[in-house]
Amino acid sequence: MPALQGVLELIQANRLVGLGEMHRSVTEHEFIRELVSHPDFAADCLVIEFGNALYQELLDAYIGGEEVPPAELRQVWLNTTQSALPRGDPWDAVMYPQLLATVRDLNRAGRRLRVVAGDPPVDWSKVENSDDVWRLDRDEHYASVVEREVVSPGRRGLLLWGAVHLLRRDPIRSPDHMRMSFGDRFPDMPTIVPHVGHGALNAEVEAVLRDWSIPSLAPVAGTALAEFSLDHLTPPPLVINSGKPLPFQPWRWDELFDYYLYLGPASTMQYSTTASSIDAGPQFHAELHRRRTLTAPA
Repeated sequence: MPALQGVLELIQANRLVGLGEMHRSVTEHEFIRELVSHPDFAADCLVIEFGNALYQELLDAYIGGEEVPPAELRQVWLNTTQSALPRGDPWDAVMYPQLLATVRDLNRAGRRLRVVAGDPPVDWSKVENSDDVWRLDRDEHYASVVEREVVSPGRRGLLLWGAVHLLRRDPIRSPDHMRMSFGDRFPDMPTIVPHVGHGALNAEVEAVLRDWSIPSLAPVAGTALAEFSLDHLTPPPLVINSGKPLPFQPWRWDELFDYYLYLGPASTMQYSTTASSIDAGPQFHAELHRRRTLTAPA
């Protein structure tokens, strides 16, 4: 089905819809901004992964139309737990403030759409060692935010969360440390995984998608997608702390998620290389270096 129509209908029919967010994807964020701007968009809340919950009041003020200095607003997406990642902060890209600005403009025109920050409320000024950050359970915190801010008040939410987090099985934990997945916390929530094209067996997936319209949305159950595995979705297995690869369980796609969003083949996906912190100044970049040094493995 046409992707925009399909996702709008899912949001209208469900209290929660999970949409896997491709980090730094210009292609997907163009679709997301079109989605939230549509007059039939029925959600009351966007629950974002790229926001530090410590700054929720500041975020509410900005989304509500108040004037917030850029240096203060940047804290929302540049001070998350992920800012310390050695490979770089996935949220330091221009599409994240662009999405917030889109919602702000919609609200100024009469919409009532709230943006809820889903990353744990880490205060980097108080972080003294890696345990202060990595002990935080991001999945558990995000789920608690969804329960408190969307489910309990009876609101309708679109969850923008990394696709691997939304799966109904947890492929990241070792078999000895399995737990309930985020998707299992909300069993009635339809989950949508976008086509990224990073899977080890991506060529087999794109052979099925070759004749699909762009953009399209399709159910997984009962289709040619159903029997695909995690190797069709993600790169080769992760290496865990022991140094040994963690083999994927033989789960099928129809056990993991509900819908597949096709925005084009992997060769056409566009990703942002423009940093949102470009004007943050040398003091902020020195702070990033401190964070990464502080949390780096011994």
